[in-house]
Amino acid sequence: MKISNKIPLFFPLIFLLLGIIYQEFIPSNFYLLAICIILNIFLLLKNKSKLLAYSLIFLSGAFLLQNQKNKNLEILNQIANKKLNLIATVTNKENLTSNNIKEEITLKVSQIKKLNKKTNTNFNLLCYTYTPTKIIPGQKVEIKNVEIKKISNTKFKDYLIKEGIISSFFSKKLIYKIINKN
Repeated sequence: MKISNKIPLFFPLIFLLLGIIYQEFIPSNFYLLAICIILNIFLLLKNKSKLLAYSLIFLSGAFLLQNQKNKNLEILNQIANKKLNLIATVTNKENLTSNNIKEEITLKVSQIKKLNKKTNTNFNLLCYTYTPTKIIPGQKVEIKNVEIKKISNTKFKDYLIKEGIISSFFSKKLIYKIINKN
């Protein structure tokens, strides 16, 4: 038995990564790029199905990155620069050794409360506190008077997007109530 391709997912993975890298460093109109590449492939290489598949994987990488950034920006535009009360589950908590910041808390927000109105959501936030809290991972908490600002640091914003986090906020003293102890 002869194995013709020892690493069957190597080239598709490379093309997916190239699509992500292309969209990150050469941001362009994705739809125009996709139409041009697909038309060229169909006109020039009708019998090369592997190249067509690789180009579609390349476009998928570019599309997935742009889609993730657009969703992140859409949610952030809805919640930025407003005082919010959040209901969230604590997914992670780290004690920091920084002089000022004591804790980094990762929250999975399930509801936003504004003016006696609850809105169900599903996104993650990072909270940095200057005073220690008694929050532990797994607890459901209500956090009051949170103001989330847009992040201007592009590298940190890209890191948060990669981690699936919408934004971060800082709190001198976190006002919270533990709803559900797990």
